[in-house]
Amino acid sequence: MYQEYIELYKTYTQKYGPKTAIFLMVGSFYELYDIQNIETGETECNVKEIVDYLGIQLSTKKGDFSENCDGLFAGFPDYVMHKWAGRLTSAGWTVVIVDQIKDVRGKVKERKVSRILSPSTHIENTTSTDTPYVVTLYFQQGISGTPSFGAGALDLTTGTTSTYSGQANGRSDIWTADDLVQMLSVFQPKELIIYWRAGGMSPRPDEQFFRRIFGIQQTIPLHIRPVETVGAFSKELVRSEYLQKIYSIKSILPAKTYLGLRSEAEEMALLFLLQFIEEHYPSMLKSFHRNEPWIPQARLICGNHALTQLQMTGTNPNETVIGLFDKSITAMGKRAMRDRLLSPYSEADEIRSRLKEIQDYMAWPEDKSKTLERQLRFMFDLPRLHRKVLCGLVTPQEIAGLFQTYSAIQVIMNKVTNDTCLKEPFTQEQWSKYINIFRANFTEEKAQKANGDMTAFNIDKFEEIGKKEKEIQEVLEGFQSLRKEIAINGGVQEDAIRLEEREKEPYGLKGSTVTLAQLKKNIKNLPDGTKISELKSGGWIDCTKLQQLNTKLQRLRESLENLVRTHLVDACLEISEAGQQIWTLIEFWISHIDCTQCIGRVSKEKGFCCPKIESIDESGSAVDIKNVRHPLVEATSSRVAYVKHNVGLGQGNKGWLVYGMNASGKSTLMKATGLCVLLAQAGCFVPAKEMTLKPFKAIYTRILNQDNLFVGLSSFAVEMSELRDILRNSNEHTLVLGDELCAGTESISAQALVASGIQWLSAKNAKFIFATHLHGLPNVINTSELGVEVWHLHVEYDPITKRLVYDRSLRPGNGSTLYGLEVARAMDLPFEFIEQALKNRHQIIGSTTQQEAMSSTWNTEIVRKVCEVCHTVITSDLEVHHIKERASASNGVLEDGTHMNDKRNLIVICEKCHDKVHGGTIDIGPVKITSDGPEREIKETSSVNSKSQKKSKWSNEEHQTIVDTLRKYSTLSLKSLRAHLSSKHEIEISEAILGKMRKEL
Repeated sequence: MYQEYIELYKTYTQKYGPKTAIFLMVGSFYELYDIQNIETGETECNVKEIVDYLGIQLSTKKGDFSENCDGLFAGFPDYVMHKWAGRLTSAGWTVVIVDQIKDVRGKVKERKVSRILSPSTHIENTTSTDTPYVVTLYFQQGISGTPSFGAGALDLTTGTTSTYSGQANGRSDIWTADDLVQMLSVFQPKELIIYWRAGGMSPRPDEQFFRRIFGIQQTIPLHIRPVETVGAFSKELVRSEYLQKIYSIKSILPAKTYLGLRSEAEEMALLFLLQFIEEHYPSMLKSFHRNEPWIPQARLICGNHALTQLQMTGTNPNETVIGLFDKSITAMGKRAMRDRLLSPYSEADEIRSRLKEIQDYMAWPEDKSKTLERQLRFMFDLPRLHRKVLCGLVTPQEIAGLFQTYSAIQVIMNKVTNDTCLKEPFTQEQWSKYINIFRANFTEEKAQKANGDMTAFNIDKFEEIGKKEKEIQEVLEGFQSLRKEIAINGGVQEDAIRLEEREKEPYGLKGSTVTLAQLKKNIKNLPDGTKISELKSGGWIDCTKLQQLNTKLQRLRESLENLVRTHLVDACLEISEAGQQIWTLIEFWISHIDCTQCIGRVSKEKGFCCPKIESIDESGSAVDIKNVRHPLVEATSSRVAYVKHNVGLGQGNKGWLVYGMNASGKSTLMKATGLCVLLAQAGCFVPAKEMTLKPFKAIYTRILNQDNLFVGLSSFAVEMSELRDILRNSNEHTLVLGDELCAGTESISAQALVASGIQWLSAKNAKFIFATHLHGLPNVINTSELGVEVWHLHVEYDPITKRLVYDRSLRPGNGSTLYGLEVARAMDLPFEFIEQALKNRHQIIGSTTQQEAMSSTWNTEIVRKVCEVCHTVITSDLEVHHIKERASASNGVLEDGTHMNDKRNLIVICEKCHDKVHGGTIDIGPVKITSDGPEREIKETSSVNSKSQKKSKWSNEEHQTIVDTLRKYSTLSLKSLRAHLSSKHEIEISEAILGKMRKEL
């Protein structure tokens, strides 16, 4: 066993790397084996590392080998295999499952690899909102120049693939591929496999090169596989037949054309992707949806990792715009919302259409939007359930979930979207035809009650299954009759004998010690062959009739299982053929509605506005924003007043140079502008008071500035390679955002390079915003001739108090050129150090010398702890006051676009000071940031006590209905029970309370 394990370990670690685990089945356990040298402590395999990570027991067998070696082994039952494998695959491991193959007599004749679990193929470990993409990249290096490439992405949970191909930019040794970077942002891989086919003299890039250029985290497994030859895939017929088989193509078109594969590299990427799945999970290599080519031309090009640099996406969802728009309700809606944010449009008509839908949704009556939200909460993950049907692997519980989801869809069609622009994209006839076929095969009531003895099949169609289910019910009734007979003849109460499942047979009869003693007294009256087996507590009652019933039940269950296995394939095939035309439409429609309500809710809560989208003319793209805000900075817990700005690019104004002291907000302003453009072109409302946009076709950023020591490139070399792509691709439809450009080189060269970049972009009529400290730029270039405006964010230094006041107002010009020492002084550096620095600067420039406090009902982030005006601690009299009055708000939103209950519009004051405010004797201003911390501007704000509504309680009749439902549908999920009680009995109850009540039964 040890040698077999070690051979498997060596084989698969060579292929998948050191983070590979082998789970070897022995009996009903999965086991791990290793050999350890006693003297050196070295081991043959990595079992100790796995055991340490999983926290399971490691045992030692001494003397099994030579005197110098011990045997190590660990194991766990087969039914917890996915639990432990999931821990490993979540951490980037590959787990090889080796199962037993038995002969007809049940004897193990060999062991074979049945499946290989990896982060992208372990779908049992996938959360409902996660998309476990596996991505393959195929690079073809020419004799000279940059490589061409193909890319393929697959979500195994839905059976969808997407492909792309292109050509890298740059030189053979240093190249970039912004379109591929954007694709990897949209289809974020759980696992990335790179195939490199050499053709020139340039060496194959290593792992760290690919991680840097594509922004792949170290936690994501990345495999590089050299391709010397593609073998049989070099023949077009072999490639075509392979694709036809997997995609079930029934068309006269060539497979390559049918699937939209635009190049040989794209076709090879898809073929290698499918081979990877065949290697890992062969039984799922079927019933894929038609391939969807990824077409970036219809989308906004986001170059130089713009989506990551502007924090649209990132490693921590709570610090990204995707996390901000986490109001989608369904799992499919959450995935669609992410895709929408990461794939902005570039065509004005498409953007306007999306925005019009959101405006219409926000104008709905409250009862209509509440109905929509309610029905969405009753839905299950349709794409993944439909995939299960397509593969013939759907369970009765999942069928019940489909019935519930289809019922919710019917309600939405009838009561919500029927008279709106969000109306379903299919006809009632198509819907009814599909639903009728689904109901002809399965029954909702049976699906909800299904267990090992009852299926979800419609017995009107599947009579043989119905007959077997009836026979099984008769046998189960026979168990109850036997129990009753023994109780009566034995002189005990019927409930004193329990019918319980046994390990080696379906059922047994069990009783307490007292019950068994009474039965022994009357054993002559009991059925033939009655035997009583006593245990420490109670015991079992056996008889001939019980054995006969168990034998019959086992036979009937096996027969039913065989019938289900056969007819499930037939039923799923019929439903799939009927659903192929409507499934995609349903899934897209529900996801789209969910995205629309999500954007509407977030926009209302955050005070976002609807951007005005204009068609592009000869002057190119343009943007004009009033009171722009950075949504992530604004969402922080700080109470400092957010300083809003107006930004305009276009109509002769091609670019901005923004100066400012460190932490003054120049980078935030630049990023806020970029985010507004991305959100608007994704068809979302934006954090501003007003916005007018002529859509851009590309956005490039240069914000992150980090050395990449692994690939031997400095931050400046990386920046120059990215600047090359910006200059090459920029035109009148491009927006460029840069922060501290050329900071990696000396100031004279940096100033010359940035000035040249500004001149180049201006000549191309591109739009740009650069945040910079290079104050000499306006002296090098003629900003007015180039259409460049110069601004600075104002910060005041008070020499008396020695502190900085971050006013952050946007003012013309580049502001003060000397401020570093003022920042250092305000940060309380040693006096002598600052004095010496001042002398050095003069020489250089040639000059002479509440934890328990109660939260507000308006905003829970505001706590009543101390009066912010007089600082008196009188908690019983403290109130929370609106600085800008609630009466001035429209639907809860103030004129400047913020919500009236925003923390920046609230102040804690005492009753006395409150009277002064209304008496007009003191005036309250905003909180401003200073180096001493946030300070309220007072030349000298509201708590309206709102009575919380009492929660309604259930009547005795309703409570009994809940209990009866829990007993009747004991195997149904809490989500389905909640939907059943709501739709059938109009009883509203949470899943948490249902769970508690179920435990108490």
